[in-house]
Amino acid sequence: MGMVWYLYLSESPLSLHEMMAVRNKNLLNFVQDYQIHLIDPAKLSAEDLKRFSSSLREVIGYIKYSKDKKRLSEFLTDNPRMLIEANAARVIKAVTNTPLDIPEGAEVIDVCKAVEEMMNESEERGELRMLVQLVRDGDLKLERAAEKAKMTVEQFEKVMENTPLQAV
Repeated sequence: MGMVWYLYLSESPLSLHEMMAVRNKNLLNFVQDYQIHLIDPAKLSAEDLKRFSSSLREVIGYIKYSKDKKRLSEFLTDNPRMLIEANAARVIKAVTNTPLDIPEGAEVIDVCKAVEEMMNESEERGELRMLVQLVRDGDLKLERAAEKAKMTVEQFEKVMENTPLQAV
């Protein structure tokens, strides 16, 4: 059985007949009307999530909360089962567009740790961009910015060269 992931299901067809764009509705009498059972992560309650016993619980939970940083953080922190199969992490990465680092050959991924590292890296990039902007605006001396970034002046100059103006 395959799974198709939808994040926005409100207008999704739930039967074969609903999927078919036919002008002559009488033709539908000759087509079996198969029902399609979909899981809408956004509509599941926390209790509904607990009914899943495999890593599908973590995948669906991550998808459910992926648009809300605070609730996602709570879900990751309060869930002792976030050490999941690499394939489950790949589903999370593909469906939510989360830039998780999944090493080649890895069998399991600690999603909490991966997301935490990703957020820390994002914060560090933001801090560096702010220092670069302050130096470019003349509000901070290059030497002081390098010191704040725990870099040499030469290293910080390279960061400045590699930081596009629109990125800051």
